[in-house]
Amino acid sequence: MSEREYNKDEKSLLLYFEHCLVDTGGSSRNKSIGWGEFDPEKVNKEDIEIGNKLTDEGLILFRYPACIVRFTDKAWKLAHKFRRERAERHSPTLEEKEILVDAKESEDVNNG
Repeated sequence: MSEREYNKDEKSLLLYFEHCLVDTGGSSRNKSIGWGEFDPEKVNKEDIEIGNKLTDEGLILFRYPACIVRFTDKAWKLAHKFRRERAERHSPTLEEKEILVDAKESEDVNNG
């Protein structure tokens, strides 16, 4: 069974939730049970519908208006994939050979 395609809004919301889980850490009340908190002012009606849809699909646990979320392992993997895709659009991955060429050029400049 192949993975379904996620649209831009679904990817964006998943990345926002990933940010909430990783970077904000949630409140001490929710941290002890593994929930991340999100800002209710940063989600709209469509986001709530997407959050509920992703919960129905078994990808995340999303609770609104409690404003908390948890990820399954698959959600973590997808968030990593989507973040990498976003990063690649702005800063393509450096190839090892590029590092070696740059190091050689720097050595030539320093010794020249």
